[in-house]
Amino acid sequence: MSGGFAKTHYSRDDGATWATGDTVTYRVWKRGGGSGVHTLLYRSTDAAGNLETPPNNCEVKIDARRPQTTDDAPPAPQIHDVTVHFSATDSLVGVTACSGVKETWYSVDGGDWQEGTSVMVTAAGNEGLHRIACYSVGNAGNAEYVRGCGVLITGIEPVRRASRLHPRHLGVGSSRRGRAVGRHVPAERRGPSGENGLESRFESTWAHQRSSGIAPLRPSAQPSGCSRSATQSWAAGWD
Repeated sequence: MSGGFAKTHYSRDDGATWATGDTVTYRVWKRGGGSGVHTLLYRSTDAAGNLETPPNNCEVKIDARRPQTTDDAPPAPQIHDVTVHFSATDSLVGVTACSGVKETWYSVDGGDWQEGTSVMVTAAGNEGLHRIACYSVGNAGNAEYVRGCGVLITGIEPVRRASRLHPRHLGVGSSRRGRAVGRHVPAERRGPSGENGLESRFESTWAHQRSSGIAPLRPSAQPSGCSRSATQSWAAGWD
């Protein structure tokens, strides 16, 4: 004859220790802590002290990890249509209970949310910066915080602007303490305006700088210590 129900015991460490109670709480914390597959053992005794054997068992699967979504939006301005792809994962190192990704949602320029793993931003008549927001949801119901990226559409292909020219870019060698030291140029390669063609290069460079809106880099009005022999280098002072 049974003595009636008395109490229930449970173990969360594979039977090493037992606690008494009729409820068990598994806690989770930030960044998915506490996630995993937990084995729970439980058994009861009656008032007469009869112990249930063997103990029952069950698995408790906890997925406290939010999915993570990445994108391949190009960082540089674009002149053609751009397709942005979303890739979501739901995993945690050492944890096998993560439920996986259920769905990904996105919104372009504050528009309606749509489900999908890619979106196209058209270029024709659509110049400007387009903001894309996205997030994913796991099978356990964990929703990722909304994250975003951007696609910049321009009407013209980016052009590299000219910069202030250094003396060595004019073909007169490297700069040494404010003086430009040039190299000898054979007679057949000299320009029509002056020794070594330097004056013609200066003039063409100034014309380019004026058309580009760059302050010109000019030699001093009267270089001192100039040497123009066929076997020596041209040396001129610079402002």
